[in-house]
Amino acid sequence: MKYVFAALLVISVLLFGALVAMSPRTGTSGADTASFQPASFYSKKVVIDSYNPRAVSVRNVGDLEIKTSEIQVYVGGEQRQCTWVSDVTSIPPYTVRRCSFSGPECTSGETIQVVAPGNSAEVSC
Repeated sequence: MKYVFAALLVISVLLFGALVAMSPRTGTSGADTASFQPASFYSKKVVIDSYNPRAVSVRNVGDLEIKTSEIQVYVGGEQRQCTWVSDVTSIPPYTVRRCSFSGPECTSGETIQVVAPGNSAEVSC
């Protein structure tokens, strides 16, 4: 009797293993590299500290330094060239840097959007 029970147990384990092996992979295990983002992606975040129609002050609220070349500024949906005060090339964590943008100033109803590797922030003019 005990050999029958052992045989049924072995067969059950083998069948379960075969079912798991045949099940479709959905990518929810966390090993899906298509949706993988490096830790730096989440650690490079910004907020808008202040703004006026021709400039925006950007605060790095992440844990890593952000190169100014990694930040884009849009006014009214159009990308603008950013001139960083004192020609800074990066924004250390928890500091603020000011960007004066080219082109027409932001008018009422338009938005200023700052895009960083980990997020974006926007304000209405």
